[in-house]
Amino acid sequence: MSDTTKRGKAKWLLLVGITAAAAAAVAYKRRANLEDPWANVQPYVPKRTLDPQPEPPRPPESAAEDDSPVS
Repeated sequence: MSDTTKRGKAKWLLLVGITAAAAAAVAYKRRANLEDPWANVQPYVPKRTLDPQPEPPRPPESAAEDDSPVS
């Protein structure tokens, strides 16, 4: 191979490398400016559960009658 073709290949390889580096830099800059969509995500809380919650026990109705004054 002559010296001229080696230089020509080296120039093309250098040009392709610089172009690839420039494209990578532009892509990184665009990506770096975007906000992270997962940064402010709230944890998932279902609106209702499939299993109903048990109701708290009610006081016996006879207890309310015991507090009333005897007439």
